[in-house]
Amino acid sequence: MLIESVRSLSRKAAAVGLQSLLWESMPVPREIPHTIDEAMALLEEVNEGAAVPVRLCLDLGHCCAWDLEPKGDPHVWLERLLPWTAVIHLQQTDGLGDHHWPFTRRFAAEGIVSPARVVKIARASPLETVYLFLEICHPYEAPDRQVIEDLQESVEAWAGAL
Repeated sequence: MLIESVRSLSRKAAAVGLQSLLWESMPVPREIPHTIDEAMALLEEVNEGAAVPVRLCLDLGHCCAWDLEPKGDPHVWLERLLPWTAVIHLQQTDGLGDHHWPFTRRFAAEGIVSPARVVKIARASPLETVYLFLEICHPYEAPDRQVIEDLQESVEAWAGAL
């Protein structure tokens, strides 16, 4: 039922001129896909008969599902899922949680995501374009100045990798 529903959405997408749909990887088993193998199988199946391609939105912090042992390396996930990945959500993580940390010197000490490595992998994509979006989430009580500084430092970290 789910696969046919997404294929139906792809027909509607094609009818209004969209070129693709996105399906985001998730960090919990109840929300598929939450593993590399699930993502591959799901995208292969749904794209058989889809009117527009269904691509992956890979969130680098979603490679840490509680049921995965060992926890996933986001770079390995990106390498394995690159043929389907049209969007990458960029967040710093320690690989143990979906933290949505910024790319600052403070979090680099704990973080495992390498902007240079992500950019290098993404450049090898068979897709014409892979979009990189910062997905940094601060607590609501974080001071505005800190949020702005963290975002500026994160943009600088990624600009340096490009």
